[in-house]
Amino acid sequence: MRPLACILLSSLLAPSVAGEVLVVDGNGGPGVDFTSLQAAVDAAAEGDTLLVYRGGDYATFAIDGKSLDLVASPETGRPKVVSFLGLGGVTVSGLGRGQRVTVTGFRIDCGIEVADCAGDVWLEDCLVSATQNIFDAFPDGLRVANSSSVTVVDCELTGTGVETGSGGNGGAGLLVGAGCAVAAFDSRLEGGRGSAICCCGVGADGGHGAQVAGLLVASGCTFRGGQGGDFDDCAPAWTSVPTDGGDGLHLDGAASRVVAVGASYVAGAPGHPTNAAEPGLPVAVGDGTWVEAPHAARSLTTSGPAYGGEDVTLTFSGEAGDFVFGIASPHPAFFEIPGWFGALSLEVPNLVLPVGFLPASGVSALGVGTTALDPGIESLQRFVQPLMVTPGLDYLLGAPAVLTVLDGSFQ
Repeated sequence: MRPLACILLSSLLAPSVAGEVLVVDGNGGPGVDFTSLQAAVDAAAEGDTLLVYRGGDYATFAIDGKSLDLVASPETGRPKVVSFLGLGGVTVSGLGRGQRVTVTGFRIDCGIEVADCAGDVWLEDCLVSATQNIFDAFPDGLRVANSSSVTVVDCELTGTGVETGSGGNGGAGLLVGAGCAVAAFDSRLEGGRGSAICCCGVGADGGHGAQVAGLLVASGCTFRGGQGGDFDDCAPAWTSVPTDGGDGLHLDGAASRVVAVGASYVAGAPGHPTNAAEPGLPVAVGDGTWVEAPHAARSLTTSGPAYGGEDVTLTFSGEAGDFVFGIASPHPAFFEIPGWFGALSLEVPNLVLPVGFLPASGVSALGVGTTALDPGIESLQRFVQPLMVTPGLDYLLGAPAVLTVLDGSFQ
């Protein structure tokens, strides 16, 4: 199988136009271009890569109408982004068709909003929790509005959950607006705990793991509702208003649609057991459409990011007997293909190559080497996704991955 893997990887690393790498480190030092993420975003040109080191807490930032790839440094691990005033989060907006923003390997403690994007937004290996503030200005882990192509891979998205404050409902882990399309893979989506106002004896319901008014295609995800608010830290006996738990998955309106593969759903607990509060539902369909495929989720992981010349491992996971195809593309996208379970999160046309059958373990790991990048190319981002055909001839699109290769000079 190694020759096929080499062919696949060579297709990923084919020469192409790429931007520069800007190094961001809050601690400063030799070789650092910026200590502020917003300053780096503002200075970056279309298609640049921001290589971000874990150098203290970074302030929130906004990307508007610009293609960028934000990558956590392999040396230091997950950079942390916070809202120092508690009034906003990270925003990505105004992407036109053909533009993209990718964020991989970050911890974002202030929520993310994707708004008004015809282009593609890709979040991978990120821990995202919403801002806690008395105005509930940014309560959802990830909020998607008027955007047609958002992909979430191996992330944890958590809504606001506070026990005292404004009395607002807990935020959703993922909020998908009407007319939006989101693909989520191998991710945990959890609603926040409902807040409560101690002096008034009232509270609010827990948030939904995912609240969907548009289209969500989910593979291998866990949906967990948030607990209703109560007064654990104040006066539990004063609770006078029932505070229900949030739903694991909540479909919002007749236009909402969810297609799920290998998902699990957990209802949020009520806020206080002594009043009339009720738990949420594992899935609240309402007037929407919910389709659950009778399969386990499939996935692909990589060992990247890597430096040119280092080995990279591609690991395919599924069921014994699956036949695996590797799909490779230089850009992400969103395509729901009738008759295939899952969403194709790669641009069409793309390269599809056979990898082979999965063994009895259901796992096949391919180790291949990279080469040094061509002169003038400081980084490459390539997107890969498995298509697995079951012995029963069902087609399953598994969790994709972005493979980032950096020039060795940044090591």
